[in-house]
Amino acid sequence: MQSINRAAVVVKPGNPFLDWLHRADPTSQNLTLVDLHREPTVYLVPEYVERHEVLTFFTEKGDANL
Repeated sequence: MQSINRAAVVVKPGNPFLDWLHRADPTSQNLTLVDLHREPTVYLVPEYVERHEVLTFFTEKGDANL
């Protein structure tokens, strides 16, 4: 089996996202941050040592809103 060195970035939404979701989708009014944190988004990224390297990766890929 071949090994691949990667890191996982777990993205959990914050209050600004929840506020936006409540405005955008009226059916989401009962959702809380606890609900949203149950299934966070996980990105598999190249292995980096520094946080700024990970942010640069997302900036280059077009998802700089982390």
